Amino acid sequence: LEGKSFAELLDDPDKPHRDMGFYQYTCASNSGWGKECMGYSVVSILLQRRYTEWVAFNSTSATPNFSNPIAAAEMYDHRLDPGENENVADAPTQQAARRQLSTALQANFGRQ
Repeated sequence: LEGKSFAELLDDPDKPHRDMGFYQYTCASNSGWGKECMGYSVVSILLQRRYTEWVAFNSTSATPNFSNPIAAAEMYDHRLDPGENENVADAPTQQAARRQLSTALQANFGRQ
């Protein structure tokens, strides 16, 4: 299992830790992209947002292609929309946060 344990934060919540969590998931089977698409997400406690990039995925080498998006990005502002009902990825006021989260996302998953 990949990842870093946060068990010691249960004993010491003030201990320094990173404020982002990362995960990935496949496209829905009815999306038309099948296993050649993958969603990569980052959730930031500090920015209070979740950001996802849907990108081409090479299932043979198990690598993402962040330079070849095949679906829209998603971003939700949890301060205003905790239920994630409004995608604000293209909103002009959200572009600074989007760039920051995209950079973190691609650094974590390895830009291809």
